[in-house]
Amino acid sequence: MDGIGEAFGEFLVALFLLPFKLVMAALGLVELLLNLMGFSVEILANQPAEGESRFSAARLGTAALPWVLIAVVGPGTYYIAQWRQNIRQQRIADTRQLVIQQADLLAVEDSEAGGFAPLAATYVVPTDAWGNSLRVEFSSGTLNHILTVTSNGPNEEIGGLDDIVERRYLSKPKTEAALNVGRALWNAFRKDDPE
Repeated sequence: MDGIGEAFGEFLVALFLLPFKLVMAALGLVELLLNLMGFSVEILANQPAEGESRFSAARLGTAALPWVLIAVVGPGTYYIAQWRQNIRQQRIADTRQLVIQQADLLAVEDSEAGGFAPLAATYVVPTDAWGNSLRVEFSSGTLNHILTVTSNGPNEEIGGLDDIVERRYLSKPKTEAALNVGRALWNAFRKDDPE
């Protein structure tokens, strides 16, 4: 639970700081544009060399070069960011599909032991799109046996909000489930009983 609380706290801090970061980015962009204007004006305002026109192709090219670079690099940066986001989304989709596939593969009932069948000795735990092994956990609740297959997700940390989780449930026999419910009620009653 600490991982979820910590991740939520980080999210709130990032959300709070977002407007300040946007204002700082906008101010940085304005400063860059003003510096470029100053550079261009300075190039054109300087006294040209002997026999050179103030607006020669070389001087105009030098003054326009930063603007051309911005026109090329600006959209290029946007498309690179979009490309990276598309790769991230594809990795998430591929990993989600893998987690579902593994949960379906491992959700085999062991009728003799009651519950899910144990992992075969030859089972190799696959890795997600970030190269980390999936986690496979078997647990038992009051009414169900539970199989959980988990990927750490894009941040590659256990317990984050971006974890990709798939569960399969197998109902316990009614007698075992009834006994478990009875035990849970009895234990709750005993805790409340002042004796």
